Amino acid sequence: FHCCQIHGGMPLLKRIEAEREFYEHIPSIMVATEAAGEGINLQFCSLMVNYDLPWNPNRLEQRMGRIHRYKQKKEVMIFNLVASNTREGEVMELLLDKLKEMRTALGSDRVYDVIGEIIPAPSLDALMKDWLARRRTMSEILAEIELQTDEHQIARIRADMQDKALGSRYIDMSRLAHMVQQSKERRLMPEYIERFFIEAYRSFGGTISEIKGHKGLWTIGRVPPEIRQQSEAQERRYGKVGQVYPKLTFSKEQLGDYTDVEFVGPGHPLFEAVVERVLREFGPALRQGAVFYNADATEPTILWLIKSGVEDGRGQTAGERLFAVHYAAGRYRKSQPYALLDLKAPESPPALPDDLNAAAVDEDAAIEWSLDEVVAPYFGEIEGRRKRELAIKEKYVRKSLQFLISESNKKIAKYDAQLRQLPPGDDPNRLNIQGNRAKEEVRRNELTHRLAVRLAEIEQERHLSEKPPEILGVAVIMPLPAQVMAGVGGMQNDPEVEAIAVEEAKKYEIGQGRKVVSVEEENCGWDLTSLKGGEVDRYIEVKGRAGAGDVALTPNEWIKAQRFGEQYWLYVVANCKTKPELNLIQNPAAKLVPREEVSVVRYVVAQGEWRKAAVAGSSVEGTQEVGS
Repeated sequence: FHCCQIHGGMPLLKRIEAEREFYEHIPSIMVATEAAGEGINLQFCSLMVNYDLPWNPNRLEQRMGRIHRYKQKKEVMIFNLVASNTREGEVMELLLDKLKEMRTALGSDRVYDVIGEIIPAPSLDALMKDWLARRRTMSEILAEIELQTDEHQIARIRADMQDKALGSRYIDMSRLAHMVQQSKERRLMPEYIERFFIEAYRSFGGTISEIKGHKGLWTIGRVPPEIRQQSEAQERRYGKVGQVYPKLTFSKEQLGDYTDVEFVGPGHPLFEAVVERVLREFGPALRQGAVFYNADATEPTILWLIKSGVEDGRGQTAGERLFAVHYAAGRYRKSQPYALLDLKAPESPPALPDDLNAAAVDEDAAIEWSLDEVVAPYFGEIEGRRKRELAIKEKYVRKSLQFLISESNKKIAKYDAQLRQLPPGDDPNRLNIQGNRAKEEVRRNELTHRLAVRLAEIEQERHLSEKPPEILGVAVIMPLPAQVMAGVGGMQNDPEVEAIAVEEAKKYEIGQGRKVVSVEEENCGWDLTSLKGGEVDRYIEVKGRAGAGDVALTPNEWIKAQRFGEQYWLYVVANCKTKPELNLIQNPAAKLVPREEVSVVRYVVAQGEWRKAAVAGSSVEGTQEVGS
């Protein structure tokens, strides 16, 4: 074993080096004093031996928190060694036995969450000092600890834990799982964040480079002064931008067990500083609009970026989302903003027909359609969620505050009973009890007022209103010129072929006992969502070929394939116009090596490549391997 150490005589930098040394050498042992009890993250380690226990039980919990924390992947084992044949050991042994009893009584491993209530740290410290100073005998100290954990206290702590868990009893787990899945589908992928940041940062004169041999890890030697200059509000909200960033990443998965890598994304001061400058310098251009080419387009399309929001009665935002709305051939449809990622900017903007120009500036028509088809459904979604959340919130507020008011009333009644037993006059005991009663009455009035205020706030939060939809930007999307398309195999788009391919994919999924939901028009990065038992089983991208040949994936599709891994499937349907042949490829990002076709912003997979990775699909007989 490699051995390293941390103790109070070491400066901060030496401690950081020791932490890194402990991580880098496997196997390794760290020997540490209480100096390592907090402030360091050792979640890459899963075994702890406490051979000198602190008197303060909260310190023991803090020690455990060094390894039993976020990103710990293993079961944690902690051994507390006690020399039971010593006076101090007697106290520690009794304390640990009490924790074990409390765990059994509470029926929960959350005993360490309430350790301070079981044995208050100041009390234990004082008891140990009394023993050392010979002010109390050991038998008195042990009896005192016994008194700290009676049945009344156990009942009170259990009730408190039940109150805190009130919300969890009303969680709809299936709905929660659905929301998590939706969040995974809609969230800004790290790949998008990375791509945006690097391009924007470099456009402002910044230098960022990938660390050699460490894919996904980047370094910034010096942040330009103009990016570091922030408004006071920006700095107060997100923090100060650093001068250098030796190691940074845009993906949480890339953090691994590193302790010296900075995670950059929305909310990080550097990221927000770049966003703020982008909006300041390029915001007007976004609203002015732009023209793009789309390799899959068969007709001109107008795309609006529309922000929709919901506000509650307290003036707080209850929800906000960015939508994309497409308009083509007299028809509107809702889409996702991801559609912009698959477009190519022309070297010089082409001339647009007058009718297309007129439609692109007709914001009123786009907003009018959005009110019914985008804003109203989104408002209903937020309203339903808010209604469920506030019902739980109100129940918890009433239960918790009414319990505290009831406890306060009991104390006041107890003081009144004590006062009735005392003779009249200015007896010191009477004055003391009267003072305590007055304080408790003030506290009860504060609790009653707080209950009224919180219930009034909850009522205001129930009243929702739609915020006017706001158009943030507009784009005209044109089909690629024929001469460009002719030079790229696998790119010719035939709506009839695509429709046949999608029907073949649906037929196969239904034959396998799965339910299919089409999201073709939403530009999600896949065409079909396949459900099994009500849960997402597959994200399916369908590619159809009239005969055979190469297939092309958009940047959005390729990124989603990388992100969803085993859940993402590529269905290639060959010979669509004669005898459709379904080929299935699970996790195409791991099995295919496409060539990047920069001229059309696509990833092209050669026919031999996808055939080698595919298995044949039959809606009746299941799948069988295709020989390479």
